[in-house]
Amino acid sequence: MLYHHLCSYSRYSKLPKYFHDHPEYGMFSSASQIQLDVNYDNLIKTINIFSKLEPIKAILFSNSVLLGENEDLLCCRDMFWQDSTHGINPHNIGMYETQLKDIDDLMAYIESLNIYCTMRNGLYVNFPTINIMDYFRKDSVEGEYCDKGVYDKITITPKISDIEYLRSFKFLDLTYRGTIEYRSSCTQPIKDVLCVGAFQLGLKNKLYELEEIFENDEVIYHRGYNASELRKLFVKRQLPNFVDEDKLYTLIKQILDLSKEGLIERGYGEEVFLESLYERVKNRTNPAKDMLKKLGQDKSIEDIIDDYGRLK
Repeated sequence: MLYHHLCSYSRYSKLPKYFHDHPEYGMFSSASQIQLDVNYDNLIKTINIFSKLEPIKAILFSNSVLLGENEDLLCCRDMFWQDSTHGINPHNIGMYETQLKDIDDLMAYIESLNIYCTMRNGLYVNFPTINIMDYFRKDSVEGEYCDKGVYDKITITPKISDIEYLRSFKFLDLTYRGTIEYRSSCTQPIKDVLCVGAFQLGLKNKLYELEEIFENDEVIYHRGYNASELRKLFVKRQLPNFVDEDKLYTLIKQILDLSKEGLIERGYGEEVFLESLYERVKNRTNPAKDMLKKLGQDKSIEDIIDDYGRLK
């Protein structure tokens, strides 16, 4: 039913919005996701500070080039979500465009999300995407369900339990399990598969130090752009002109060192998973750049895939 929802973009032709023609992107666009516990007191600060980390993650982890189109992008995953039916309500995807002040702010944000499906009698029901609060105000909603490959119409009455099917596809989000799920990073080569999780885990208990870095930073922040705008710039092949590349990678190494410090303090030897990231900083690269470089050297895509699948 998720795929069916993504394929329904033609029904929204009257919206002033661009839709790409890859509704099947969920079948080939993968993420390196991690869920980390968060306590109530640190919830808002964690969301705010880790949101500011997103431009840095774009530099380190981009790995979704769409060959043949949008080739200026090193990370097409953001575009896939943004320009799909999930992005009809921009609050359902991407980053928080606001600095959350407290739990009430977060609750208000959740109330601004759209819902597009629920379940009745063991079957998923899809309906036109609608704000969750408007959904609950309706006496009935027209939808459709699939039974043995055939779609039928159905009229449902909203129930409070439908809140379980409110799904955001944001870069980071609070889950029902009391965790924050981080979803913005592309899948990495197999030998580096744990680097994304390790990087974020190391920073989990370094919130105040990371906040201080961003507050004092003048390499990317305090230059007229917010975190969301920077993310959109940093998923591209070329850095924006206002960014000094030397200073940028010095900043990234500073954050990487902070993550390493956090992992060392945990005492499990997890800092070993950051070694590939230090190499990326040294060589100013990421998996997407590496792939494009190899293609430029006439290496076949099959050989590149083979390289990505190696354990060493």
